[in-house]
Amino acid sequence: MNINFENIIPWNGANDSGYDVRLKWQRNFEKIGLNFKELTDDQTAIFELITEIESLINNKLSKTSPDIAQFLINFLSGATFGNFTDSMTTGSGAGIFPDGRIQAQSIEIRGAAKFLELICNRLTAMEGDFSFSESGTIDSIKYLGGSAYELTIRKKYEEDFLAFASHDIVYGIYKQTGGFFTSYMEVVSIDTVKNSMIVNIGANADVPGGINYPPCAGMNISRRGNFLDTSRQSSWYISSYDGQIVFLEGVNSYKVQKTNRALVVGLPTDLPIPDGLPINPEQPYVYARGLIVQDLIRINYHGQIVKTIVDRGLWNADPKDDAGNDWPYTNGANEQHDCYYKSCKWRCITAQATKGLPPKWNNNEWINLSGDQSAIMAISSSAGKLFRFGQENTTLQSKVSIGTDDITADIVDGYTWSRISGMIEEDTAWNTLHASNITNTLDITPGDMPSNYFESRKVAFKCSCYLRDGEDITDEFTINR
Repeated sequence: MNINFENIIPWNGANDSGYDVRLKWQRNFEKIGLNFKELTDDQTAIFELITEIESLINNKLSKTSPDIAQFLINFLSGATFGNFTDSMTTGSGAGIFPDGRIQAQSIEIRGAAKFLELICNRLTAMEGDFSFSESGTIDSIKYLGGSAYELTIRKKYEEDFLAFASHDIVYGIYKQTGGFFTSYMEVVSIDTVKNSMIVNIGANADVPGGINYPPCAGMNISRRGNFLDTSRQSSWYISSYDGQIVFLEGVNSYKVQKTNRALVVGLPTDLPIPDGLPINPEQPYVYARGLIVQDLIRINYHGQIVKTIVDRGLWNADPKDDAGNDWPYTNGANEQHDCYYKSCKWRCITAQATKGLPPKWNNNEWINLSGDQSAIMAISSSAGKLFRFGQENTTLQSKVSIGTDDITADIVDGYTWSRISGMIEEDTAWNTLHASNITNTLDITPGDMPSNYFESRKVAFKCSCYLRDGEDITDEFTINR
């Protein structure tokens, strides 16, 4: 094909008559004609060329019109969509990067989403009720008549299976015009092949609120209990509406009773507790049948610690726990120990009581809580109370007790003896003479009798001692003839 056409320009400027130009046009047209004749003689080459161009066009994606790619396309440098700006806070559009990162405004997933790691914002907010039990999402519904429905449950993944069982009490909440509505139903039968189940919706009179609603596609349903199987009558749920975390036990009807609420953490509503307890309905509580804790810290409304009192039983000189480990009597930040010793109840008031030293009235590590703590003194005579004149020989001995505990030897400040006979000057002289006797015993002879003893026929000897906190203990013994 000859495409070397001649340039058609005047050769002699404005004085050119055009003859030369006409000759050039003539020769060029002759070349064009020869070219068409050549193409006509080789139509096969023309068709092949057109086919090749068409194939090339069909295998390219359009940049200006909607198109379809039927095979894998590798975007080695990534891809962006819309007016893309790379930023987690002020970005726009969407982008895919060579390192596998994807950034977009939102992602909508109709099926299951699988994550090797899920990193969320520092704040994750949720609303509604969250049930921790067997659950599923209704994919489609077939009405069977009466109160019966066939529910096809969506599979979350290929190996997913129905975890519901016959007589399960199942409920779901959905939104429609007018607000949120709850559907309560009983599982009648399970078809694991079709991943479906037949249910009967509960009668209005049997469900909370007095009105029941049929299930619908897209509803999330969960088991709350079971009408017959006691092993399937418990479940957990969290309610942002009620402000509670609840463990239900023994649920065998559509209506949850107070007695079914075995554990409640949150606002104290619908609890199986006696009326009249000093409970603040606006503050959270923990309700449970039992509580096993290692450290229990209580505070009053001022924020001050209220110690837990631990009853340790009878006092032991070498206190041990059940495992044989040392367990001293203590008064700690959170707990304080009590014990019993010699018919009295004692409370440890020091950080750690001295091992082997028992509680008693003058042991500052303990305080007496109950039992007879009155201090008394009793004076006894080795020869009785009645004497013949001139034969008044005896030894007086005082004994101080607190309850059943003899504390005579604990009187560190000693004892004071005095005589009471009515002869003041003689008594004063006797008291001065015997002031050095600070023991709890006093020897009496006829010389200790006053001058009026023959007429008065009696004389008293008084013993006193200082016990504690300004408390003086005294007793008198009278000698008669």
